[in-house]
Amino acid sequence: MKKRITEIAVHQTSKTMAILYGFVALVICAIIALLALVKGEIIGAVLIILMPILYTVIIYIVLAIVSLLYNLTAKWSGGIEINPDYSYTRGIATECHFSLI
Repeated sequence: MKKRITEIAVHQTSKTMAILYGFVALVICAIIALLALVKGEIIGAVLIILMPILYTVIIYIVLAIVSLLYNLTAKWSGGIEINPDYSYTRGIATECHFSLI
């Protein structure tokens, strides 16, 4: 049975993805900051640690705009069509088919 994604929650989608991207950026920037500290660049290390906060805010804003655009486009086009046909083996989903319009 095919289903359509005709609307996505703007705040929830943006918040979830911003947190995910922020966490990944924090891990990467922490490694870079440690390398900067090894070289003796204390101010650079502090700025590098602050970057994930800015990155998280930017990602939230961008994804909110993209989500709003998707919702407007989905009203016009009907949204993304998916076929959630799962194949199960021993209670574990092994295959899922999705198709775009």
